[in-house]
Amino acid sequence: MPQRHSRPVGYPLLRSRQLGWWWQGMLAVSGCALLAWGCWGAGHGAALWLRLGLAACLWLVCACCSRYVLRHQPEGTLHWSGTAWAWIGAETQVLPLQGEPLVVLDMQWLLVLTFVDAEQRAQRFVLQRDWAPQIWADLRRAVYSSAHSPQDAGR
Repeated sequence: MPQRHSRPVGYPLLRSRQLGWWWQGMLAVSGCALLAWGCWGAGHGAALWLRLGLAACLWLVCACCSRYVLRHQPEGTLHWSGTAWAWIGAETQVLPLQGEPLVVLDMQWLLVLTFVDAEQRAQRFVLQRDWAPQIWADLRRAVYSSAHSPQDAGR
């Protein structure tokens, strides 16, 4: 196991309200665009209703999928012990996370991490700085310290 240079940290996992508002805004904008396309640019005749119906169904599927993802965000605590990552669920169940965190998105105030286990199943976590700003730097240090192996330290 590679040696780390970051102290243990437990970071709270909450449902991201900002991400929820962003998704709702995107759904509203895309719904308005679909409506405008239907009124002014979709064409005429029987093919119009087919195109509109398919587009509306696709929009509805995307809306339902995004709602499902937002409602099933993991909650609890993301814990770095100094040697391994774990997710402590809302019912205090401890689930060890295999592998190293893969940073999917880093916007300084928002961090999206993915852990992939041996069976190639992914667990994704969305973390926001405003949930625990006093330990945000510790969390980032723990995430990025795992990117360097002991061989890199000697160089």
